[in-house]
Amino acid sequence: MNKKTLRMTDYVRRALEKHSAVSNASEVSPQRLFIERRTNFHPMFLVEQELPSISIFVTSKPMLEAVHVQAIIASNQGLDAIVNTGKWGRYTSEAKEYANSQGVSLFNYRQLLGALERDDEEFPVYERTAMRVARQSISRHSKVVRVEDVALYELRVHRKNLSTVRVAFTEIYILGIADLREILEEFPNIDAIVNLSLWNYYTKEAKGKAKEYGIGLFELKEFLGALNYAGDSFISYGDPEAGW
Repeated sequence: MNKKTLRMTDYVRRALEKHSAVSNASEVSPQRLFIERRTNFHPMFLVEQELPSISIFVTSKPMLEAVHVQAIIASNQGLDAIVNTGKWGRYTSEAKEYANSQGVSLFNYRQLLGALERDDEEFPVYERTAMRVARQSISRHSKVVRVEDVALYELRVHRKNLSTVRVAFTEIYILGIADLREILEEFPNIDAIVNLSLWNYYTKEAKGKAKEYGIGLFELKEFLGALNYAGDSFISYGDPEAGW
């Protein structure tokens, strides 16, 4: 057993014990945690709801593939969720599809923290608000035919009479050149980056460097505008120096 993975499992256990929805987190076997949750107040229906205990498996991979998920589920019966604590905590759409088909949720660490406050109905399908809003907004765009999941934080957007766009999503307060390079290392085959959330933005230098790489760098509102264009007009959309 990898000592780094075991340390990460213990870190996750200790962190979850501080979560407002968790009453106790215990390690029942290597990489497997049993999470007991508190009664939670539902803000929409203004009622208290019992949150059932859950069993999770903690792993740490740069990209969690379907074959990894198959092996984890096969050797860990009764799981409710798998959590990838890798740097970005990413997983492929095939991995998520397989996990869901087996009744197992697939999260990264940030997603798990949000999902823990949800009940049986909302827990399995939890998605961070910013990403859910982005997906819905893009799907409703007049130029968009279909939105296809590639992996966590990565979509393929099929457009009417325009090229398909592969886009990565992030949530960075001030996205600079160093962040840009790190994103491109993690997402090597993309056409665009969208920095989500109203209070997040990117620097002028990062926008210019992205253009040099042939990549569009946008906030969500800008990306929705850029979807109407192709080529340099797409990449430069939202850049005052390019006349937008």
